[in-house]
Amino acid sequence: MILRVANYLMIVLFLLAVVVQYNDTNPFRWMLIYGAASLVSILFALKKLNWIAASSVLLITGVWALMKIPHLTGNGFRHMLDEVQMNQAGVEAAREFLGLLIIFVWVGVLAISTYRKKDKAPPIAE
Repeated sequence: MILRVANYLMIVLFLLAVVVQYNDTNPFRWMLIYGAASLVSILFALKKLNWIAASSVLLITGVWALMKIPHLTGNGFRHMLDEVQMNQAGVEAAREFLGLLIIFVWVGVLAISTYRKKDKAPPIAE
């Protein structure tokens, strides 16, 4: 029950994230990754999520987040909520990293949940 409610909340948040990317300097890739996260969440809600598909989104966000690590600074994390503009060095990298981390964790939860459910499915009658 808690997972289902949290999933509906994440669907809304991921769809909102897609919408607000229009003013980003590189909106297409961010719209794509947030769109993929919302699609995974929607498929989970419909009980049609394949754990392999979820794992591919998990792999992409995990690698992308790892690629952001060299650009992270303590200053970026300290100032990431100060203002909407990203004037401080590292603020953009910190925000992007946390966005990817949220996607990674949530899609990971859904992938694991789906994987566990596949083993509990009744056998197909022949």
